[in-house]
This record gives sequence, structure tokens and C-alpha cells, in this order.
Amino acid sequence: MVVVGPTASGKTRWAISWARDNNAEIISADSRQIYKHLDIGTGKPSPEEQEGVTHHLIDVLSPEECYSAGMFRRDCLQALNEIKKRGKKAVLAGGTGLYLRTVMERFLELPVEDPDEKREFYAQCDPIPSGDLFDELKRIDRVRASEIMQNDRVRITRALWIHRLTGKPPSVIFRENSLDPVPFGPVVGLLWTPEELSGRISHRIRQMIGRGWVSEVEKLLSQGYGGHEPAFQSLGYPEILSVVRDGVDLEDAIATIEIKTRQYAKRQRTWFRHLLNVQWLTPSADSMFNPGQK
Repeated sequence: MVVVGPTASGKTRWAISWARDNNAEIISADSRQIYKHLDIGTGKPSPEEQEGVTHHLIDVLSPEECYSAGMFRRDCLQALNEIKKRGKKAVLAGGTGLYLRTVMERFLELPVEDPDEKREFYAQCDPIPSGDLFDELKRIDRVRASEIMQNDRVRITRALWIHRLTGKPPSVIFRENSLDPVPFGPVVGLLWTPEELSGRISHRIRQMIGRGWVSEVEKLLSQGYGGHEPAFQSLGYPEILSVVRDGVDLEDAIATIEIKTRQYAKRQRTWFRHLLNVQWLTPSADSMFNPGQK
């Protein structure tokens, strides 16, 4: 089973409840909960919440380590195989669309990318009109261009980057290097109205502050972390760092975190709407906390 939904939708609690009822283990598809020591601000389930349910891909990396979607796919498949060997079910739960794509859609296996080169390429593309980028894609690969809408800037730029990276037409790379989706079973999505989700986001952030989010960041800095490590790019952490280091008012930081979190949740909802065959649940006492009944 796969459980999806925007941040603060209750995915973690739903997945844990379902896993307990169905002798299952959970594979986390959260790009920030994979880091050790960042517990409060990432909404990581507590040891008490995890009790009785084995979790995979939580607390795996140190804050300074980098991690990619391809690495997630590899580790996810390894965890899935281990779960199957134990004769148990698996629940893939999370909101990181990039990670979910690697197993729910065909995955394109590419050569190792140079992050600086990729950033420079995308920066060069930024000022170029989408129509001109599309014309360039048609020039190098009419097959791939025919599969993309002319205004789909994200996919057009991605195709051009693949050509730059490999020197081959993207359609050839897709044909030769594309891996099949992983059969995880039914997909459940938790669907709140925008107004309800906005309220949940505000409440959740206040809860995190109350649980000691600021102290968590202070402790990490005291342990020698500089705040520039990959883990500190997690949603909300730059703002908490500004409170600790620069004396930014906590209420101002909270307001910024709320805005950015709502923007992120909106992007998540947009992507989840494009998933096929999702069983959307409107959360209630039954569906949220007695998922086995649904």
C-alpha cells in the first residue's frame, strides 16, 4: 500500500495505524525524516509512536550527507525485499513527490550528475522563453518533443538537460534506461480542504515550537554543525536558524514557516492530483484512526 498526502495531513498516524492492523512495516518516503537528529521540525514519529511497527529509511543519514532520488529507489527496493522475505506487508508513506515518483512511475536511470553543472545549465535556461526551449528540443529530438506539451517548461528543460548530460536524444535514453514502476498495491490519499489543511499546518508548527524545535537547532549547532549541511535545508529549519543565530523574532519566523509550508502543501496537492487510481479519503475519526475499516 502507498499512503500519500500533503504535509500535516496525518499520513504518519494513518500509516502506523494501518500497519499495526495488517502486520505491515513502513517505508518512509520523506526526504527529511531520513536524517538523524532532526526530529521535531521534520515531524518524525516518536519512538513511542513507532513502537510495534518497524520503520525503514528514518534516521539513516547524518545531517552532512547528501541523498538522491535514485538512492532512495535503491534503498526502498532493498527494504521492500526484506519485508517480503519476512512474510509481511509493506506501506510506503510520505509526501516527497520526487521519491514517490521513483517507484510509482517509470524511473530514468541516468549517469552521475554534477550538481554545479546542472544548476548552471538550469540558470542558463531560466531567461529563455518556453517556446524557444521547445524549438530546441524539437531540433534535437522530435520524438520526445511530441510527448511534451509546448508550455510544459519543467519537462522540456529536463529533456534538454538529459541531452546535455548524455549526448543522446532523450527519447533514446528513456527507451534504454527506463526502469519499471514498483508494484506497491493500492494508493490511499488523505484529502483535506485547503482551509482545514491551513489550520492543521498552523497548529502543527505551534506544536513543534512547543516541543522544543528551537532547542533542537541550538543543540545541533553546539554539536558542531554549521547549519549549511543538506539536512538544514528542510522546511522551517533556515527560519529557526535565523532565530538562534541572528536574533530574528520567533513570531516572525513562525509566520514565514507557515507561509512556506502552505506553499509546499499546495505543490504537493497539485502533484498528487495527477496520480492515477488513488482512493481519496476525507479524514474523519474513522478513516484517520481506524484505517482498517476503510
